[in-house]
Order: sequence, then C-alpha cells, then structure tokens
Amino acid sequence: MLRFICLPFFLFLFNGHFPAQQTEASVVYSVVMDSDDPVLSQQLGAMTGSTMTITFKDENFRQDMNMVMMKTSSIHNAKKKRGVMLVDMMGMKQAAHIDNVEAQEENSANTNSEIEVTEEVKRILDFDCNKIILTDTNGMEIVMYVTESLNAINNKNKYGNNRVKGFPLSIEVEMQQLTMTMVAIEIINKVEKSAFSIKIPEEYKEISMAELLQSLGGMQ
Repeated sequence: MLRFICLPFFLFLFNGHFPAQQTEASVVYSVVMDSDDPVLSQQLGAMTGSTMTITFKDENFRQDMNMVMMKTSSIHNAKKKRGVMLVDMMGMKQAAHIDNVEAQEENSANTNSEIEVTEEVKRILDFDCNKIILTDTNGMEIVMYVTESLNAINNKNKYGNNRVKGFPLSIEVEMQQLTMTMVAIEIINKVEKSAFSIKIPEEYKEISMAELLQSLGGMQ
C-alpha cells in the first residue's frame, strides 16, 4: 500500500537547471513520514530509516530512494542523453531505460504553481537556506529550504518548476493523510563518474517503462 502512496511524489522529484558554485556532490536526506490516520501511521512505522540520495556531477544526475521495502534509482547520463530507472521491490528487480530525456524536461519545465519566497533563513549542514513555499495546481503545498551554493546543472528535483532557484536541503510535503519531511544529513563532495552508468545490472530484468510503471501500480 505504501508504495502506491509514495510513488507519484518520488517520480515527480525526477523532473527538471540552476546557477551557483559547487557542481559535484552527493546529498543524503533522512526521510520521515507521518499521518493522522492510525492505520497508515502504523504502516509508516515500518519506513523508519528511509533515505533519499541526490547525486550530481557536471550535467549528470542521479536520485536513489531507499524505502526499506523498496529501492529505486533514477539516473540521467548527460553524455548519452539517456537515463535508466532501477526498482528493487522486496527482491524483485526490474529496470527500464528512459529515452528522450531532454524532450521530457522541456515538457515538464514549468507549471502554474504558485511560489512564495520568504525572508526566513535556516542553517543546514553549514549552508544558509532560504525558505520557499510552492503550491501546485492541485493545492499540494511543498515547503523547501534551498541554497544557491550547490549547483545541480541538470537538477531533476525542481518540482516541475524552473522558477525555483536553489538546491533544496530540506523538503516538507503535505499530501492526503500523509506528511513527508526530508532533511539533508550528509554531503559527500567527491562523486565518481561510474555513479551515472546507465548499463542495467545483470540481476535486473529489463522491461519497458510502461511495464515498470504498471508493475508499481500503474501510477505515473
């Protein structure tokens, strides 16, 4: 059940360019989920220890989710202009290539989301981060604390909107019956190019993206 709740948001993260300084890093976030619904809250307890890692170098980008019961990796290799998505769901390993990455980015570059840039500043891992509130067309509110000291050139973590300036080190999202908070807990400055390989590992079964999404519940 949890994968159906969380999947749309995590796929939404893999979507989207910035100005700044450091263009190479791996940022690890703690992921905490909570709910007022007692049944869902009990299920979320099994998600304790979940993490998200965003890795970037030059124009390459990678996002890894470790949700205990499910692990996903979305990788964009700029040189090959292709990507790959790997899913390990309780030992069932499947993968699909992502084609026409640049066209997908153009189609998802902007929405009619409302953005409020506040004067509030929070210090996260020695970075000054400005508070930004984004409200999408469905009324979902996303609160982010972003720094312009990190520059993920091909950042897919822009929540579908190129007007967001900065790299988020804290993200809080309120969805129906579920609140999700992600806070950066570690930044690794050195990144190996091998992190952006789009070769599908032998232990993964290659299928189409449509088939992969269908196996995850048909959510896009």
